[in-house]
Amino acid sequence: MPKKPAKRKKDNFYTKDELETFLNGARDAGMMKYTLFRLLAFSGMRIGELIALEWSDVDFVSQSVSSFHK
Repeated sequence: MPKKPAKRKKDNFYTKDELETFLNGARDAGMMKYTLFRLLAFSGMRIGELIALEWSDVDFVSQSVSSFHK
């Protein structure tokens, strides 16, 4: 019996314009939400990784975030 063709998955990302519109809306919703979504969008982190971050993971001098624990 022939198989049904696989359904094509819809792209799971925003265009540059869509991301800009979304982040502007997040900024209007509050700085914490804006910061969370901006970090997700530009870092490549997943939500679980972001939620697990601690203040010790943030380096303000080098302007970096790292979840690598020594």
